[in-house]
Amino acid sequence: MWRSGCRALAEAQATLDLSNPETVRDCLAQLDAAMRDAPWNIRTIYAEFPEAELEEATRTQAAAILGGGKAWACGLVQTRQCLLALAIQIRSLDHILHGMDTRYARIPSDPMREWLCKSGNAFVIPARRRRDLGSTAGDKLSYGRRGTRYYRIIPTALQKVPVRIVALAAADLSSVKDNVTLGGAIFPGLQVKTRKTPNGFRVQRVDHPDIDGCIKSQAESMSRAHAIVWPELTIDDKALATLTDHLAVLSLAQDAVPNVIIAGSWHRKVNGRIRNSAPILTGQGEEKGQHSKIVRFADDANRFEDIECGDEIIVLVCDRFLASVAICKDYCNLSEAPPWLALDVDFLLVPSMGKTTTMDGHINRAKTDRITHGLRAFVVQQGLVSKEGEPQGFILLAPQESTNDTCIEKAWNLYEA
Repeated sequence: MWRSGCRALAEAQATLDLSNPETVRDCLAQLDAAMRDAPWNIRTIYAEFPEAELEEATRTQAAAILGGGKAWACGLVQTRQCLLALAIQIRSLDHILHGMDTRYARIPSDPMREWLCKSGNAFVIPARRRRDLGSTAGDKLSYGRRGTRYYRIIPTALQKVPVRIVALAAADLSSVKDNVTLGGAIFPGLQVKTRKTPNGFRVQRVDHPDIDGCIKSQAESMSRAHAIVWPELTIDDKALATLTDHLAVLSLAQDAVPNVIIAGSWHRKVNGRIRNSAPILTGQGEEKGQHSKIVRFADDANRFEDIECGDEIIVLVCDRFLASVAICKDYCNLSEAPPWLALDVDFLLVPSMGKTTTMDGHINRAKTDRITHGLRAFVVQQGLVSKEGEPQGFILLAPQESTNDTCIEKAWNLYEA
């Protein structure tokens, strides 16, 4: 059944004009869907394909396509041959589109429209840098880790939750090979005060000796990071105004500013509803959107956050990377598989709050994501300190595996990824 579908797709695409970038984009999305629809026991064979052979076959097939040849799987009856032919065709169109598509060098004015393929089921987005193929140079990696080299195919919905694309900068291809610097900030000494509601609890305020001064100092110290994350439920509206104003001032005095800033989160009104909302800022302090928490947290008294759940997933397209955002239990909830497992981005930026057990959940989830398609979770977690000696906070840049490596006491840290 799957093989016959591949043959039908190959025959349909053989009639198309592959000199048109829009057509190549749409074909690439269809091929990716065919690969992901392969039965699990078939798709796992992909890891057996040597990377050098894939690359050599891609060059040959791409040249054949540009010369007018288009067939790839017609007539193939063996499962392994069909999978390999599909893999090579995906790589070939990925390579061809990279050579002809001017959108690789710019951010379109309307990415939700211009990156959307004709079927409406996926966005085809130029990656900001080539994939990390790990210590094996690609050998033994799954399709999710190396299926395409230049483009990321992002579904328009994950587990029926809509995906929204937020572009944050004009693409800077001169530095695509540079490491990405991530900044994480916590607030030593901070205390969170909640209030009971008829339907659970909400955060009322945070107590800290000088949160505004701390935020300004952190922003200055991390100003050359590509992305900065503050923890969950630590940045209220007043603190957010302090941060945005200070970022605007800093940006006038510096050549480089962060691509994206996740300004913690707060129980605040969004479109008339109280949500646990994380503002998404540019390095100049301009708000470009927000991620609203999807999975509510329950405190020790079994009271859940009294909030409306979020209803979309954000994908951030930045100069050097693609990223998404999750808030704490969105990601570390081990009772349900989160949709980010199927999202082909470089980083997941996670504001969080909790104890060591919370970070354990993040670590367990991050291991799977790193193996599946190379996603690196960057979790910045404010510690819930109930007694002396407990950690003030935690920062995880996967694939760290030990909570001993994630505990931090200082107000900010920078990490190279």
